[in-house]
Amino acid sequence: MDIKETREREEEYLYSKQSSIMIYFLLTTSVINKYLKEEQKHAERSDELRKERYMTSIMKNIQILSSYPNVKVLIVENNGSGNTYLNVFQEQYKASILYTNYNQHNYYHKGYAEMYDIKAVIKAFELNDDDIIIKMTGRYHMVNDYFVKSVVENEKKYDAFFKFYNVCLKRYMHNDCILGAFALRVKHLRAFEYKDIYLSPEAEMAKYVKTEAANGTLRLCEMEDLLVKCIFAENSENIIV
Repeated sequence: MDIKETREREEEYLYSKQSSIMIYFLLTTSVINKYLKEEQKHAERSDELRKERYMTSIMKNIQILSSYPNVKVLIVENNGSGNTYLNVFQEQYKASILYTNYNQHNYYHKGYAEMYDIKAVIKAFELNDDDIIIKMTGRYHMVNDYFVKSVVENEKKYDAFFKFYNVCLKRYMHNDCILGAFALRVKHLRAFEYKDIYLSPEAEMAKYVKTEAANGTLRLCEMEDLLVKCIFAENSENIIV
């Protein structure tokens, strides 16, 4: 076997390995928002509004993803019920749903519960290290297919797709990121853990991906735009990032 043939076989092997990579669109949900203050729960009809936001946003995402049949839709909900209005997306739109009970625990911040949810999904659905998860908070939705298209077309080139931005200040920040919408290869999600109680979850994730990128262990795509509509639970404010 000559050098040229060896290289061709290596390229074929690498291509076949890459072509088996799966992309998952994971919607994280929690039908009960235990972080709302008591007066907010009553004044804003929180349960009804939360349901409306989830149903509307998830439906919009599924409609956009219908053009991407190879992107598998997953939903995780963390109150442990197993019987919620979210089941309609499994029954009618073939999304796979996992229920956990992480919202029943008290953590330093809610990022812990969400990350445990993501890792539970990875385990339950047996995702591979080289697969990519596009993570979207269930109340958020894509304006068009720009975000998912960027990941699908560049997944062989990058391991992480993030917008570094502070949603409160509404401006770019190199040490902050949007956690409601990002994409990351599974092996990095397995490795990531919240450890620094002095950092926000957004700042700690930003630190992780930038450190890994600087070390050459992660290929980072810094996105200027996601074209995702963010709807915040606390005050109903919404912005497109």
